[in-house]
Amino acid sequence: MGADQSKGIAQWDVEEVAAAAETLGRHFKPYADTMRGSGIDGIFLASLSTTEVQETLDDLGVESRLHRRVLARKLRVALEGDACTVSCSQSVVSWDSTSPRERRPSARKSMSEKEEDSRKLLELMTAAAQQQMVERCALLQKEAELTKQIERITSPANTAA
Repeated sequence: MGADQSKGIAQWDVEEVAAAAETLGRHFKPYADTMRGSGIDGIFLASLSTTEVQETLDDLGVESRLHRRVLARKLRVALEGDACTVSCSQSVVSWDSTSPRERRPSARKSMSEKEEDSRKLLELMTAAAQQQMVERCALLQKEAELTKQIERITSPANTAA
């Protein structure tokens, strides 16, 4: 999503969230208007679990599977960007910090065994993705350090000596 890249998504106000949706194209303007009307801000978006993202897209009236994928992916990328620039573990963990079972105990009681297995698999995959993001952030930081070292070594001042 777009908005002010200098601050994390959790700091976006309602207008910045709507503006970010509008940058995706004219077909996304109705969703932006609904986001404005619903008061969706960055704190709300940053607190959503994967399941809640899908439920929120339902509530916003996003019926197109393509539009749902674009919005969900842009949100995930924005949150992952926060994780790399702010703290590799902080924002990634907040993407799904509580399981659906912890949020809705009554829903857990009505789940079939197959749904429970799917939920557990999703939680495992989320944990693995979170770990990969932390590792990716560490690698990006190391790459930046090495690039600086290479630039220092190959600078004209060092090669002339």
